[in-house]
Amino acid sequence: MCSSANPTEVSLQQSQAAFTNTLDSSFKTTFAAQQSILGNLSSTLQKMILNPTGFTPAEMTALRTGATDTTAMQTQNAQKSAAAYGASHGGADLGSGVQSQIEGSIATGGAEQLSQEQNQITVANAQQQQQNYWNAINGLTQVGAAYNQAG
Repeated sequence: MCSSANPTEVSLQQSQAAFTNTLDSSFKTTFAAQQSILGNLSSTLQKMILNPTGFTPAEMTALRTGATDTTAMQTQNAQKSAAAYGASHGGADLGSGVQSQIEGSIATGGAEQLSQEQNQITVANAQQQQQNYWNAINGLTQVGAAYNQAG
C-alpha cells in the first residue's frame, strides 16, 4: 500500500533539505576562512621563532640617538661648567695643565656613560628579542590548539 505524502510534509522536507545545504555551505566557508587565518598566523609565528627580533630598526635608532644626544649634552655642560670655574678663578689657581686634565676627565666620563647606556640598550633589545620569541611559541601553541578538533 502506497500512500501519497502530504503536501505540507513535502514542503517541510524540502525546506529542511535547503536549510541543511545552506548550513553545510556556511560551515565549509567558515572553516576555509579559519584555516586561512590559522595558516597565516602559523607562518608569521614560525618566522619569529626561527629569527626572533627585538626592537624595530626605528626604535633602535631612536634609543641610540637619544642616549648619544643626552650624554653629549651632559658632557658639554660639565665641560662648560669646569671652564667657567677655571675662568672665574683666573686660571692661575689651577696650575699648568690642570684645566686640560679636568676637561679630559669629563670627556672620559662622558664616553664611559655613553658606553654604559649603549650596552643597556643592547641588553634591552636582547630581552625584547627573547620576549618576542616566547610570545611566538605561545601563539603557535594556541594556533595548534585551534586546529585541534577534539578541543
